[in-house]
Amino acid sequence: MNAYTYRPGSSPIAGAVCDDTDPLDALAKIIFRHGSLDTAIKELQRKGVRDDDGSKLFVGIKDLLEELRQKKKQALLDLGLADMDSGALDKISEFAEALPYGADARATFRESASAMPEASLALAQHLDDRLNRDSQKLSVREAGLMAGKIKDMDRLEKSLHSLRWSTQFDALDEQLLETAMGSEALAKWRAIRNLPMRLLEQGLVACSGSNFMFTPAGLQKAAWGMLRHIVQPRKNEKLSRRMSAGLNTEPYLIQGTRPYRFGDSLQIDTSVSLMNTLKRTGGRPPLRMAEDDLEVYEKEPVLRTATVVLLDLSKSMNYDGRYIAAKKVAMALIGLIRSRYVQDRITVVGFSTSARIIPEHEIPFLPWDEANPYTNFEEAFAMGQQVLARMKGYRRQIFLITDGEPTAHREAGQLFFQFPPHPETLRRTLAGLDALTRQKITLSIFLFSQEHERVGFMHEMARRSSGRIFHLHPADLGRCMLMDYLDKKQRWF
Repeated sequence: MNAYTYRPGSSPIAGAVCDDTDPLDALAKIIFRHGSLDTAIKELQRKGVRDDDGSKLFVGIKDLLEELRQKKKQALLDLGLADMDSGALDKISEFAEALPYGADARATFRESASAMPEASLALAQHLDDRLNRDSQKLSVREAGLMAGKIKDMDRLEKSLHSLRWSTQFDALDEQLLETAMGSEALAKWRAIRNLPMRLLEQGLVACSGSNFMFTPAGLQKAAWGMLRHIVQPRKNEKLSRRMSAGLNTEPYLIQGTRPYRFGDSLQIDTSVSLMNTLKRTGGRPPLRMAEDDLEVYEKEPVLRTATVVLLDLSKSMNYDGRYIAAKKVAMALIGLIRSRYVQDRITVVGFSTSARIIPEHEIPFLPWDEANPYTNFEEAFAMGQQVLARMKGYRRQIFLITDGEPTAHREAGQLFFQFPPHPETLRRTLAGLDALTRQKITLSIFLFSQEHERVGFMHEMARRSSGRIFHLHPADLGRCMLMDYLDKKQRWF
């Protein structure tokens, strides 16, 4: 048994830089919190999303509102008002509109009042006293333009606020938005409004009735984006080479070379080969390269791996972000395999009271099992063994993501539950584990709990299966599980 307490290294977690122009990068950050793609898209439109460093991945209506409120606040201060005062703004506009043709609108209110009826003098004095303080001298024209713009901002703010909980985006006056906030804000608004259509045009989502769903291309891109969000490894790590590879085929070239052997593909390192020739001949022309001078690039081994991820859906996984972390890493591992290890196979099995295979398109929106909150390891292991039995010629492994020990099993088709676990539940769990071991299926356990009783039984499981057990926080699950996957491929060769 190999037991590990995982501690993250110096590389930043979830530090990948996303393309601001790609809405799927932003969508991948929030889909795991929602039960459907429709609700995730609506939240992205309403709230937008930020990266882990605080930068905006996608601007939502909420961000536009915050920007508008800041602009309005500054405009009010420039006008000399501490807060919104519709009455004062109306009086400014009325005075400016009542100014006779030919009157000097560049003058202050008092100066301009000389060209108006005597009844306007009191209003002019009031506006001058309120607006023109601390050496500020606003003309009637300047004040009128600022008052009109502030009123436009106020109308726009009310419209945007109502749209946060509506889908009637065509009701917004885009000319008003451009006038109040500028062309850049208008471009942001159109990106919000056109988000669903853009995803459809790019072939990332499709309509199923009145609902959206990922296409295979969209799901793969979301999975690859999740992989980049989870971890940004150092350049000398094998995960970094895997993520930056330009080819989607195996084997992938790794660092280092070795002497050419008959039958090798001719991927020759010309620099090293030429240097070998120079060393052998002393550099005397004419240079004649011999077969022994040739060096070829090292390659990763061609090793097919079949993986089953057993994902605990029991009620306790809902705490401390465990379940969201588990769904993210399952998608990230799918992204790695589909993009870089195309000959490998992966299946996700969700289990609580019972176990079932989870289709890939359901994983981001999969809820924890509130109706069946118990943990049945016996059935999970049986399902994993059934899936892997079909994978002939593969190295087979199971990744178990859980926060505790088994609490349920079935007797004559009837559910039996007890907590703390009944000895019969534990016995049946170990019997199922032994069946995996006899089939040479390796096990890695990713355990969120640190409780002594649970840790003890999980260590016994790892010992009996000669597997690995990792004690970790949900935030560290992604990097730990991905590196364990790559480490096993290297060790198995």
